[in-house]
Amino acid sequence: MARRIALWGPLLIAALLVGAYVAIHQPFARDGTELLAVPLSEGDAELTAVGQLIYSGGLDIPRIGQNLGGLSALRWDEETASLIALTDDARWVRIKTIEPNGHLEGLAQVVSGPLVGLQGETLSGKAQGDSESLTRSAEGGWLEGYERDHRI
Repeated sequence: MARRIALWGPLLIAALLVGAYVAIHQPFARDGTELLAVPLSEGDAELTAVGQLIYSGGLDIPRIGQNLGGLSALRWDEETASLIALTDDARWVRIKTIEPNGHLEGLAQVVSGPLVGLQGETLSGKAQGDSESLTRSAEGGWLEGYERDHRI
């Protein structure tokens, strides 16, 4: 009997820890493809402007089979008609939107991939890949700024 407890005890503890992680962090929350419209104001769903700012729509984007993480450095790329963003875990994201009549209504495409360093190496982890800023270089490429290991 003691041997059976010794074998199953660590597995039971591991299962409890995984269950607690899932309950707290909800890693599977919002999986799927359903987009949720986000109003400018939760108190007034009809509000579409603040001063001269015209709100053309907002979307709560689910994970769509991948965990995109927190998006930083949002930039509109005229060349590809896409929203370009960086994540906190060394990835780039390109989002093509559906905007009939200038109102954001959906996503046509979400593509993501790893960020690479100057020598072509894949960046990983917070120390190397915590990207926060993005701009076009004079030559037309992209320049990324990083936290933690500060560099451009």
